[in-house]
Amino acid sequence: MKWISGIVLFLMMGSSSLPGQEAPQLWHGKERSLRYRPEGKGFVIENGTLRYNKALYGINSSFRVETSDQPVLGLYMPYMGGNLQWGVRSGTESKWLVEADYVRSVYEPGIRRYEIKDALLGKGQLVIEVLAMGDANGVVVRLSGKDLPPDLRLMTMYGGADSKRFFRNADLGVDVANAFDLNPESCLNNDYELDGSSFTMAYGQDSRNPTSVRGRFSPGTRLRLGSPYSVESPAAVWDSEVTASKPVLLAEFPAGSDEVHYLALKNAADDSGIPGAQLEALFERADERRKEVASAVVMDTPDPYMNPIGGVLSTAADGIWDDVWLHGAIGWRMPLNGWRAGYTGDFIGLSERNRRHFNRYAASQVTEVPPVLSHPAPDSALHLARPLKEWGTPMYSDGYICRNPENNNQMHHYNMNLVFIDALLWHLNWTGDLAYAREIWPVITRHLEWEKRNYDPDNDGLYDACASIWASDALYYNSGAVTYTSAYNYRANRMAALIAEKLGVDGIAYQKEAENILKALNERLWLEEEGHWAEFQDFMGQGLLHTRPGIWTIYHAIDSEVHDPFQATRPPATLIRKSRISRFWLKA
Repeated sequence: MKWISGIVLFLMMGSSSLPGQEAPQLWHGKERSLRYRPEGKGFVIENGTLRYNKALYGINSSFRVETSDQPVLGLYMPYMGGNLQWGVRSGTESKWLVEADYVRSVYEPGIRRYEIKDALLGKGQLVIEVLAMGDANGVVVRLSGKDLPPDLRLMTMYGGADSKRFFRNADLGVDVANAFDLNPESCLNNDYELDGSSFTMAYGQDSRNPTSVRGRFSPGTRLRLGSPYSVESPAAVWDSEVTASKPVLLAEFPAGSDEVHYLALKNAADDSGIPGAQLEALFERADERRKEVASAVVMDTPDPYMNPIGGVLSTAADGIWDDVWLHGAIGWRMPLNGWRAGYTGDFIGLSERNRRHFNRYAASQVTEVPPVLSHPAPDSALHLARPLKEWGTPMYSDGYICRNPENNNQMHHYNMNLVFIDALLWHLNWTGDLAYAREIWPVITRHLEWEKRNYDPDNDGLYDACASIWASDALYYNSGAVTYTSAYNYRANRMAALIAEKLGVDGIAYQKEAENILKALNERLWLEEEGHWAEFQDFMGQGLLHTRPGIWTIYHAIDSEVHDPFQATRPPATLIRKSRISRFWLKA
């Protein structure tokens, strides 16, 4: 079970010891204590310092709320939609809450909650709860307190929206860490209209593509504009002279009454506004949606590190859906048919999403471009590292599935067919839907012909690999015989034979191909003394075996069931256990 706990540690950005325990860990050879710890279905950090490290997703669009270990948010509207943070004033003193004495930040799937204590709060506590809206591209926040000083005032500051295009959508580790910080220069041309406790703000450097945000606060909130050059304290910015061309929005209300307050900001393109009487209902709808998403997979075990897995994975999976499964939720947020997201829908109980994903990409499969060459056609301008992008070459011919859904004229240098078809076959295995199997059968058979034509033209049963799995960008085999692609094709042909039998069509060719692949894998690529498969065998030269496989070779081979029980238990394959969820197709 240790490897599962490791997944949770990764998702929790470096977990922590349980309360009262010391848990030193080694990181690059140095001992350190992990900072995040599991709690129920989420995880907690106290007085954390990292910003914009846990995104909240809403209605399956590119909008997101970037939350931090501290109470400061970044909005992706898309692009830079502004910075949102809070401060308090009591008498002549004021403080930004990012500087509070104690901040306990709790992430549960789809929500970030801050529990704040400070000398300015006396014996009381502030709680800030943040959600992405469930029905619009926006954020909704609930602010509440208990036992707070009667003269305490809570201030919200928002600004810095400039339609800034990040390098990779402000992805962690790629764009700068402070990408969503408030920058006075980003406040340029932020044009606010204030109306009681609501506002509209137009922004953006491109006058041809105007963007605007609507916002509303609970009744009784005072709104005004301030200067982004005077943000050393809440008091200073509240009292600042407004810089007309570079303003920030300030909203203040009395917090000492222990009343619950709300605020909501959304992309104004969604609709006309946010009714003040609906702020609480807006928060509750968003909370219900995130609970529904998180409940798709629930884990309840004695291991506290495992229990967050289900909700965290379900929420992350929902974040990569936008009418098809996307490459990523933040960086590389784009359609890409063969990335591994295609397995997701069945796992979280949304098989209808998988069906739409498969159907949309099936419409992009090439059907009227027969190959004019009988051999691969690498591109000499790219030093033979990628296929030549010309229709009628073996890569770009009948059976090829294009990179964008419903568009059969979009080439890509990846072999996205391989994993796409594997995900499709798992979907059929999961659902047992013979009617859909019959409908999608031509897509499968065209793919198998295309795969054989491109990657096993010598018919030796072992397939070459060309940019076909998640590790593919750095993997080149020069027409070699590769374990993991051969394993994928073994399973695909074996499944095709089973499906053909159930559909009442001739599947003997697929059964023979599966047998041919399995025989070649065992005779040429299985390393008996090592207890695992070789990565590949050279096509040229002396036909050398590359005997140190990547971990992908081990688990793809086992997942495709090319092993026998003895092979599966040999080191290092014991690190990865065979798992199955449905056996529909394998039950005669």
